[in-house]
Amino acid sequence: LGILGVPLAMALKKRPAARVALKRPAATAKKRPAARPARPRSTVDSIQDDLNREGFGIILLQTVRVRITRSDLLKTDHLLLPVEIVGAACDIADDMRELSAGWMGGGTSLGNALWDQFAFPGLRAAHKLHKAGNHRASLAELLGLLLYMNVEDDWLIDQEVACDWPRFRRFFTDLSKAWRQLLQRSDAVLGLAPKAGRPGGYRGRLAEMLRAWQEETNKSLADFDAPTS
Repeated sequence: LGILGVPLAMALKKRPAARVALKRPAATAKKRPAARPARPRSTVDSIQDDLNREGFGIILLQTVRVRITRSDLLKTDHLLLPVEIVGAACDIADDMRELSAGWMGGGTSLGNALWDQFAFPGLRAAHKLHKAGNHRASLAELLGLLLYMNVEDDWLIDQEVACDWPRFRRFFTDLSKAWRQLLQRSDAVLGLAPKAGRPGGYRGRLAEMLRAWQEETNKSLADFDAPTS
């Protein structure tokens, strides 16, 4: 059942992904006695602090060294977006992760809770924010869900939400629609191409994340049987 099968490409011009903890900046590395000074290295946390002060947040999509230069960090797989988007999105993903890690009940009840506390409310919030013209806040809601759902599958493989098949199906069609509508906005509006980040911005990387999530989710959905009556 490919209920996420609506193409995203029409809106595209060209995630655990945890938020880096904020700490006091560490001292830069000492220069080596050489003809050319060594590049100063900082901790990832201190670079995050600097980016925060500049109005940006970074979502690391791969493991990186603890000490690294800023230029090398920006060569890794990441998203660099306005800090208000990254902060809100990572809060959502972290809250979902904390709920899952601390759940004392069974898997089915956890799946139900993730839907009731995050998936359904998050999509509703994203829709309302988009309609009100607050597109970056809408992006934060959708990105927060994506950062969790792209890594974990406990929200999907064991839950009773699918017993209400029309509502279950509608969530995915509405989610696809929400992303398509949002990505019709420009990079400037969504903050997808900050000058401090990668040339060309992050629309393409976000699109890759969405396509990968869509494909994996559709594989899981193929195991679901739609009710016959």
